[in-house]
Amino acid sequence: MQVVSYVVRNEGKGTMQNGSMALLFIVIAVLVGSCASPAPLPQEVTSSIKRFGVVSVSADTLTRQYVGLVVFTNEVDRKDISEWELDKTYAGQVGKTASAMLGAIYVPAPYSAPEFSKVNDVNGIPNWTKIEEAAKGYCGANRLDAILVLAKQKRTSPGIPMELASLGILSRITWANLYYSAQVGLLDCATGKLRASRIVDSGDDLRAPWIALPRQVGAQPIAQWDATTEADIKSKLTDLPSSAWDRTLRTLISAPKQ
Repeated sequence: MQVVSYVVRNEGKGTMQNGSMALLFIVIAVLVGSCASPAPLPQEVTSSIKRFGVVSVSADTLTRQYVGLVVFTNEVDRKDISEWELDKTYAGQVGKTASAMLGAIYVPAPYSAPEFSKVNDVNGIPNWTKIEEAAKGYCGANRLDAILVLAKQKRTSPGIPMELASLGILSRITWANLYYSAQVGLLDCATGKLRASRIVDSGDDLRAPWIALPRQVGAQPIAQWDATTEADIKSKLTDLPSSAWDRTLRTLISAPKQ
């Protein structure tokens, strides 16, 4: 069990009832199979990767979750944001970072989102066995040695009476935050099986990449957003996890010796 610290900060002027600045610490326990942080995959594994692909099925839905003072004032709404093509953007960002790290060729070949989306299990934790056949087919068609896959990672938290989505806005009366929660897995092309996976890690107190939003945005239903608000959210999401890729991938793969 890896404990992921999820810190939600109030960037405005609001205060808690005790008069202190609002700072809410949320500790989220995510089952990843080990109590200790595992070492990166050894160089004898990563040095064999000459050509690789990246698949992202982690960013097609935006969820707004507002936590009110009492449970019947909680709000949840969702928006299909497939047309924003964030998955394509994130795959490209990861491909560029991993290529430089591995000294390998990133092959940005198209993939079947419906087939690879099967990794996103109903329990919120990626089920890598469900995409083994899709991975082998994709590898064979593109002559790859490995695939990096970004999958959705839902979370639960003490103090928040609802499950957190993999990508969305979490807000309360005095603050709102935009966040992205995912796992990245390295799949072996010979077998389609998972070699190892890591939670995308920003390196901040808040492990999931995040950014503060105006509290009014978090309190407003998505259907009421104007074009300017929607464009701003899209722009922020485009860059949100970009600084986390290098840190996360270095915990997953070892750069081959020069």
